[in-house]
Amino acid sequence: MVKHIAMILIAGLVLPVCAQAAKEKVMRIQSTECKVRSSASPLGAVIATPKYGMEVSVVEVKGAWTRVKGDGGKIDGWVHESALTARKLDMKAGDKDVAKVASNAELANATKGFSSQVENEFKNKDKAADFASVDKMKAMKVSDNEMQDFVKQGEIKPSEGGAK
Repeated sequence: MVKHIAMILIAGLVLPVCAQAAKEKVMRIQSTECKVRSSASPLGAVIATPKYGMEVSVVEVKGAWTRVKGDGGKIDGWVHESALTARKLDMKAGDKDVAKVASNAELANATKGFSSQVENEFKNKDKAADFASVDKMKAMKVSDNEMQDFVKQGEIKPSEGGAK
């Protein structure tokens, strides 16, 4: 009788955990330059840089941002939805998915509807247009530390929490 009660109690504790694990949504990092941030904002401090193809668990979704956990609990933060995929990614050289790896810049341009093809179409429409300033801006790089310093010095407080 005591064994039956113990087994019922154990089942009552284990089954909810198993049910929760079954509901857990798993995504994969599809960007070669993914940055996990402290808040659901591009101004959030970078807390991790997971590898392409890493599996992460979805904890919460807030607009275009997804809170994920991964790497045995070492990663817990926010990733833009464009850096995630539900597809299983092949990681061997020569596999079809490896050729589809996109950088953060490519993903950002794609979400704005801008690509090399679109840029070339603009240049072809107006031969006199000067894209030197655009090219100069595209070449500018701001490190995560520089951005965090700017946010702190300017006392910028994004609606999603910003730099922490």
